[in-house]
Amino acid sequence: MATVTKRISHKTNQITYQVKIRMKGFPPVTETFKGKTEADKWAKLTEAKMIEGKHFPHAQAKKHTLSELIDAYLNSLKAANARRFIDVKPKLDWWKAQLGYVVLAHLTTEQVIAAQNKLFTQPSGRVDEDGKTSS
Repeated sequence: MATVTKRISHKTNQITYQVKIRMKGFPPVTETFKGKTEADKWAKLTEAKMIEGKHFPHAQAKKHTLSELIDAYLNSLKAANARRFIDVKPKLDWWKAQLGYVVLAHLTTEQVIAAQNKLFTQPSGRVDEDGKTSS
């Protein structure tokens, strides 16, 4: 549901219109416009795209894979906390081996649950440095 709010700048007395769209299953989306007609038009178009499943507010999620996300996290973790890095890396390598090829925008709950079930049904659940489980 879109909400259009009229806002007046205290410094310049300029009027703008802020649109907030909150729809179940999507993160809230906010945009600001100089005119109310433009704000209303954007709100209707964006809501329609969300309903059709064609609205992707995070373009980066369409450009990167889970593997790239994990690698970026591990790089930052290695610099910040080497001990935690050693503990987490084998586990994240397992996830990379399972779902690393998936583009973030296309990663589904079902894929994560299937991989998680696979992890739970493996003999020991222990993961080595190569992301493989040991018996």
